[in-house]
Amino acid sequence: MRLSDEDTIVKVALQDYAKKRCSCFELIQLIATICIPIIIAIYTIIQQRQDLQVANMARASEREIAEGNRLTELTIAEHNRQKDRDLAIDQQRENILVEYHRFLAQLLEKGLPLKVSSKSVALLMSHTALNQLNSKRKRYVIRSLYEAKLITLNENSPSQ
Repeated sequence: MRLSDEDTIVKVALQDYAKKRCSCFELIQLIATICIPIIIAIYTIIQQRQDLQVANMARASEREIAEGNRLTELTIAEHNRQKDRDLAIDQQRENILVEYHRFLAQLLEKGLPLKVSSKSVALLMSHTALNQLNSKRKRYVIRSLYEAKLITLNENSPSQ
């Protein structure tokens, strides 16, 4: 029976070895089972941080673009307001010139020579109009006065 005892011992040894081997495999399987969720959790945290960083950069970029657009719109609006003011001033000066020419035409319809009161009114209206007009329109007024022979060029006066 020795042989069978030896066989039994060998079988028991093989079973113990198999149990140990299975327990090593089970240990590796346990470590893998624990590590995989941990690795996935770490990857998820890293990915979320990267996504948050990308989102923050995108928001900052959008804010910069929005601020640039706002400044551009403000500049355009200010330019348009200035253009409107310039057009309004130009229209006002044109109206002054038209009214002055209308006054001058009525005065000339009465005929020359002008009375002293008419000359005073014409002088006052001329000064008022000239003070409110730009240089281009002032030339028109002076040319109109010269052509109407209400002012003359004095060639005897000394040159300055």
